[in-house]
Amino acid sequence: MTDIKSAKALVEGKKVVVSGTFCSFPRRATLETVIRWFGGKVTTSISKSTDYLIAGDAVGPAKLAQCKELDIPVVSEEEFVKLMLNDTVVIPDDVVEIADGAFERCHGLKHVVIPESVTKIGNSFSECTELETVELPKSVTSINWQCFYFCPKLKGIKVDPENPVYSSYNGILLCGEYVFICPESLPVEKVDLPEGITYVGGFSKNKFIKEVNIPDGVERIGDGAFSNCCNLEKVSLPDSVEIIDQWAFGATGITSITIPEEVNVIKSNTFWSCKSLKSVKLPSSLETIESKAFEKCVALEELEIPDSVEKIESGAFNYCASLKHVRLPKSLKDLGTSAFSSCNIKSVELPKEFKPWNDDIRKYSGFENCEEVITY
Repeated sequence: MTDIKSAKALVEGKKVVVSGTFCSFPRRATLETVIRWFGGKVTTSISKSTDYLIAGDAVGPAKLAQCKELDIPVVSEEEFVKLMLNDTVVIPDDVVEIADGAFERCHGLKHVVIPESVTKIGNSFSECTELETVELPKSVTSINWQCFYFCPKLKGIKVDPENPVYSSYNGILLCGEYVFICPESLPVEKVDLPEGITYVGGFSKNKFIKEVNIPDGVERIGDGAFSNCCNLEKVSLPDSVEIIDQWAFGATGITSITIPEEVNVIKSNTFWSCKSLKSVKLPSSLETIESKAFEKCVALEELEIPDSVEKIESGAFNYCASLKHVRLPKSLKDLGTSAFSSCNIKSVELPKEFKPWNDDIRKYSGFENCEEVITY
């Protein structure tokens, strides 16, 4: 095997037996299919005509004994995966759909060519940790949004310009007016999204982007849109934004944010663990701050809750350790358990109309360190 440089060169024209379980091919059928696509013939039993045994964990001891007896080379999963990284996997022209899990955790997949026969791609390539490039043909009209989830080396997605549903914008996958998928390793620090989009999602886990400019006309920031973009420091939200879904900016590096006036709910975990977030400007139309919306925003120092807010749910500002003063609005009707727990708040302002301040509120709503209560 010393002169063999790729998995294709290894199996092409050869008879191959596959035995055991494979970490890099959770569905063993995927490994067998790839071998066939590389020109090999997969057989079930060892014989004198067998060229290789590809062995995973818990490989059958009888097969190993036969290989030793017949002097048949045994190729480990690790060896095969390393060889496969030098290949481009070309999916045959008769394939119409790439099903859910088809290449899931296929760690040997680095480049893949999808033919124009394919119309649908399910959750097919998630956790392909070595996948770097993807080109989508004009025929593809349906893609699962988690298709390339946790592909940490994916640097860009290209789409045939004649595709009627999807398009590519500087390596980012668009679906009509939606920003659909931004690859985790797209190597850009600043993204200026194009005009004409109404929905932004799919940036989760990108480790390069530091700034995103969102154009006017965008109405919704999707669930987890920028979550875990650890180096994202600056986001501009246009006045057209009406909805920001949960986890949208969770665990990012943003330092400040202005929420547009049309937003009336800050949803659960929207800014969870934004540890560099120092200032937030909330809209005058805001009605509800849901559970854990700002939990673990440890740098948050200033907070003005507008008089429109009626409900602050449990844990909304939990572990905001730098928050030392808060003013509760006259409109507030419901203050959740541990809403300000572990915040080290020293003073609180509350309206005279607010339900009587007592030890239960101090204890259960998170004002255990409060030294001064000011009514207005």
